Amino acid sequence: MSKQILNQILDKLQIMDDRIGTLENVQKSHGEHLQQLIQIVGTTNSKIEELTEDVSILKGNQQTMLQIQQEQQKILERLSVRSISQEADIAELRRIK
Repeated sequence: MSKQILNQILDKLQIMDDRIGTLENVQKSHGEHLQQLIQIVGTTNSKIEELTEDVSILKGNQQTMLQIQQEQQKILERLSVRSISQEADIAELRRIK
């Protein structure tokens, strides 16, 4: 082979070596980004678990508050009926006097 052909082959090999080096760097960068994303997803998952627990607690608290509110509404209704009855009794007593 002539020297010129050998130099062309060497040049092509150098270009290929440079491209392979670039691809390796890109692949390494992608690997690092992938590791960061995996870490972010893990952190996000743990936060989602915490938020899910918080929502469950809030839902339980809301149910408790609704039950208390319903009980208080029943008490208010009873007191209202009692008050009306007592007002009627007072009016009757005044009428009798």
